[in-house]
Amino acid sequence: MEPRTRNRQFLEERKTRMSLISRHKLLSLGALALLAAIAFAVAMNGGGQDRAGATTVQTVAQQFRVFSQGAAAPDSLPEKAQQWLASIQGSQSAHLAEESQSATAENSEVSALAAVQGSDGSSIYVAALGQDTICTLNETSETGVCANEHLAETGNAFSATPIGCDAYSVIGIMPDGVSSLSINGGDGTIPVASNVYEATLSAKDTVLTSEDPAIQVELPLVEYASMNSACN
Repeated sequence: MEPRTRNRQFLEERKTRMSLISRHKLLSLGALALLAAIAFAVAMNGGGQDRAGATTVQTVAQQFRVFSQGAAAPDSLPEKAQQWLASIQGSQSAHLAEESQSATAENSEVSALAAVQGSDGSSIYVAALGQDTICTLNETSETGVCANEHLAETGNAFSATPIGCDAYSVIGIMPDGVSSLSINGGDGTIPVASNVYEATLSAKDTVLTSEDPAIQVELPLVEYASMNSACN
């Protein structure tokens, strides 16, 4: 599937996924729980195939180099990150239950965990749940995203948090081999470190590309801004 076609499909399906957010707000860990709920509602879709359309044979922990670079144990994480792990596990179980899938412990357990440093020096945690879900959290900004391996492998795993009404804090996951992203073909670059990128972007539609022609990510920040009730 061509990048633009894939991204159009992703955008068309987003409204349906957004409807899941309110049902996940019952989680009881505050802002981190809501973060995990939104991340799952926006990103948990698609999958089971690689960029060429072949059947996925590796687990998500094997597909992303970050898990070998910064391996960590859950009990070594600070309290906030441990709360995040509990939140994403709860959201994974809730998602599987809503999709009438088998919500076994194996499907929502942390199968791999990494603690790395972001490009701005902040602590970033990356977790693999089961065989096909990857999540990331910036502990300082409390921004993050969860997605299945298909969205992450194609660069379409991201979240955008409003900063006032004119900008967004964007965090996302990229596959191995992507070291930087170009903003709108020449408006600047975003470094990718340990499969994770972060940037503060103006609230305008933005396209991120890389040296890999299969990576072309459309960030619909104008649409996101129109849904921000604090600014409308």
